[in-house]
Amino acid sequence: MMISRPALPAALTSVLRSHPHWRECRAVRVAFSGGVDSLCLLHALCAVREELGRTVSALHVNHGLAAGADALAGRCVAQCAVRGVECRVLKVRVKPRAGESLQSCARRERYAALAAQLAGGDVLLTAHHRDDQAETVLFHLLRGAGARGLRAIPGSRRLGAGYVCRPLLGFGREDLLAHAKAHGLQWDEDAANRDLRFDRNYLRHRVMPLIIQRWPHAAQSLARSAKHLAEVDALLATLARDDLARCRAEQPPGIPAPGGWLTVTSLTRLPPPRMRNALRAWLGAHGLPALSAARLDRLCESLAAPTRSRAMRFDIKAAAVRRYRDLLMVDLQPDARLCEEKKVTMGEGGGAEFPELGYKIVRRQSTGRGIAQSAFAGAECSVRPRAGGERCRIAGAVHRRALKKILAERGIPPWQRSRLPLVFIGERLAAIPGLFVCHWCAAGGAAAGVELTLAALQSPS
Repeated sequence: MMISRPALPAALTSVLRSHPHWRECRAVRVAFSGGVDSLCLLHALCAVREELGRTVSALHVNHGLAAGADALAGRCVAQCAVRGVECRVLKVRVKPRAGESLQSCARRERYAALAAQLAGGDVLLTAHHRDDQAETVLFHLLRGAGARGLRAIPGSRRLGAGYVCRPLLGFGREDLLAHAKAHGLQWDEDAANRDLRFDRNYLRHRVMPLIIQRWPHAAQSLARSAKHLAEVDALLATLARDDLARCRAEQPPGIPAPGGWLTVTSLTRLPPPRMRNALRAWLGAHGLPALSAARLDRLCESLAAPTRSRAMRFDIKAAAVRRYRDLLMVDLQPDARLCEEKKVTMGEGGGAEFPELGYKIVRRQSTGRGIAQSAFAGAECSVRPRAGGERCRIAGAVHRRALKKILAERGIPPWQRSRLPLVFIGERLAAIPGLFVCHWCAAGGAAAGVELTLAALQSPS
C-alpha cells in the first residue's frame, strides 16, 4: 500500500506514547544505519519530536567489515546533521566466537554497543518492519525453534538501562520505500544485504519472492503468527514462574547461589512439557544460552534417573547445572577454587569480596553471637582455602572434630568445600562465615561480637 504523509509519524507517536515506560523516558535514540528503513524512521521521528517533547539523537554502529564503513559513518553523521540531530558513531570489533557466524557476532556486538549508550528509561528505536518479522519467523521455523523463537522480533524489550522499541512492525518494506520516494529521501544501499551466502539474504531475495508470488499476503500472515506466538510465549513464561515458585528450595548452608535452588523431586513431578518449560525459563534467568531440544531432554533424563551419589554436573558453556541430593542450582563459576591466602580486616568496617568465587563476606555487629570482638585485637586476620586435615571445636560442642566431617554433616555440596573461606585469626581457625564459629573465639553472654556471613555478588539476568 502507498502510505500517506502523516502515516509514519502518527504510527510512531502512537507506539511511543503507548510504551509502558514512556513517562520515565527522557531521550529517544535511533539506531541509524543509513539505509532506507532507518532513514524513514529518523525522518518520521523528526516530524514529531516537538510533539513528543523528548531529546532525539542517533547512534550509528560501525562494524568495520566493509571497505567503505568509515565513509558510510560520515554520511550518516551528515544525514543527521541536516535534520538537526546529533549522531554518535560507535565502533565495534567483530570477532566471532567458536561456532558463531559473522552475522551473529556482529549483531551481538552491535546490541552491546547500543545498550551501553542507554541511560535509565531511554528508548532506542530500530527500523525493523513487517517483512523483517516475516523473514525472521521463517528463518527460525527452519531452525526448529519453539514459541520463544517463533515470536520473532518483539515490539519492545529491555536493553541495558533502557528499552528497545520497534515502531515500524506494522509497515512493510514497500511502505517504507514509498514514504522515502514521496519525500525525496536519499539513502545508502549496503552491498552485504544482497550477499546470498548469508541465510537471511537468501530467504529475502530468493525464497520470500516465490512465497509471495503464490501467497501475496504471506508477510502479513507470518507477522500475525508471530504475534500469536508471542502471546503463547507470555503464557508459558507465566506458567514457568508459577512452577518454579513451587519448586523453590530453601538456601542450604554454604555459598549462596545466585537465583537460588530448586528441589529435584518437585521439578520431576511436573509433566514433562512443563518441566522442560520451567527449566528453560530458569536457565534463561541466569543468562545461559537456550539448550537444544536434545540437550534439554538429556538434562531432564539426568534429573529423573536414580543415582546413588545424588550428585550431578551438567555443563552449559562456561557454567554448569549442579545437583546435590535433592537440590539443584546453577553454578556460574564451576571450576573456581579458593587458591590463595588473603589478608583481610574483619574488625570495625571490615569485610572482603571474592569476585572470582562470586561471593563476599559480610560483617555485622552483634551481642553474644559470632566471633568475640576482643579476639581481633592486635591479631592479623586472613582467609585461607582448605588444606586438608583441619580440625576444630565448634562453639557449643564438646570435642574437636575433622572439618571434612563437619562440612559433610552440614550438607555442604562437595564442589563448594574447596571454595569456602576459612577465617583465621593469627594461625588459628576462627570461623567459616555462615556456618560456624570456633569455640576458642566465640562471643558469649553480653560480649560484643562480629557475625560473618556470605552473600552472592552476582544475580541472574
